[in-house]
Amino acid sequence: MVHFLLIPDSFKGSLTAKAVAQIMQKTIRSKLPQSQCTVFPFSDGGEGALDTLLDKVQGRWVTCKCVDALNRPIQKPYFLFKNEATAWIELSQTAGLALLKNEERNPLETSTLGVGMQIKHALDQGCQTIILGIGGSATHDLGTGIFSALGGVLLTKKGVPIFPCGKNLIQIDHIDSSQLDPQIHKIKLLVACDVSNPLLGPHGAAKIYAPQKGATPKMIKRLEEGGTHFLSLLSNSISSQLETLSGGGAAGGVAAGLKGLFKAQLKSGFELLAKKTALRQVLKKTDVVLTGEGCFDTQSIHGKLPFRVAKMAAELNTPTLIFAGTTSAQIDTKILPKGTEVFNCTPSGQRSEQAMVNAEENLTQQLFAVLDRFSTLS
Repeated sequence: MVHFLLIPDSFKGSLTAKAVAQIMQKTIRSKLPQSQCTVFPFSDGGEGALDTLLDKVQGRWVTCKCVDALNRPIQKPYFLFKNEATAWIELSQTAGLALLKNEERNPLETSTLGVGMQIKHALDQGCQTIILGIGGSATHDLGTGIFSALGGVLLTKKGVPIFPCGKNLIQIDHIDSSQLDPQIHKIKLLVACDVSNPLLGPHGAAKIYAPQKGATPKMIKRLEEGGTHFLSLLSNSISSQLETLSGGGAAGGVAAGLKGLFKAQLKSGFELLAKKTALRQVLKKTDVVLTGEGCFDTQSIHGKLPFRVAKMAAELNTPTLIFAGTTSAQIDTKILPKGTEVFNCTPSGQRSEQAMVNAEENLTQQLFAVLDRFSTLS
């Protein structure tokens, strides 16, 4: 009997991680009925982490009043761990790009204010550690929205308070921390981050991520100038450190901003979630790992979920099969972790738009083909 661990990421735009795992499980049961499956939809610490925690960890969702990226009232959850004063807050719950219509996406206008409201709520619950997963952001405010929600004030040259958003970064003349909630200085603030992009420059937040959030070239220029200006308001030692900080550009500069404003620590979201869910212990009882994502390309090998899972599995000599909607021919298979194979689920000649519509069928067919190798073992 083969014991499979099903731990996919989402196929963005077509299938959620949970849906992918269900398709995997259904196909295995049909093809290899004697096999055992452990379903473990996962996340790299950003979007989807709350679902993973609720399913695999002792604790509960806490819902609180907050606002979305355009400052509209909403109510959204975060995760409160049982028997420890720790909360996991998912930025995308409030400041997520998926919450906005296409015509609403504009990183000059959006803010992380709602994220700060959730942090404030968790502090008032007595939390001593806040873990902030920052994937899926619609914002580029360098975390100034969070700062403002916790009592901080951003002032213009005339001493007028200013709203925390991307377009206003360039107008900030003074960062007033005198009214900050004192609890924020007594806790451990961890930013779950698995990208390496810096805050500024050709590989920075504005140039790489802002276009996905609706930014035009003119907007990108203003955001880059705003980020540069904001750093100039901090002390020289902090400013120089943040400019080159690996991962500082994540979520529109939230990672760099929170480190500069609150001395937050940047940690691997995958590692944090793997530890909280005891993933390594689960892998020790597994024969074969099945994972996947919508597109497995050169970015995947720099820390995306399937690659991280495969790497951890390889350390335990467990083979990993990665199923992807599409794959890049540029990937050198020699750099894949030992025992890892990648499978392209899209049939030859099928256009990407059609492949997204047929994602479930394509994945199922590829699974059936690959699972043949285990027929004699089941």
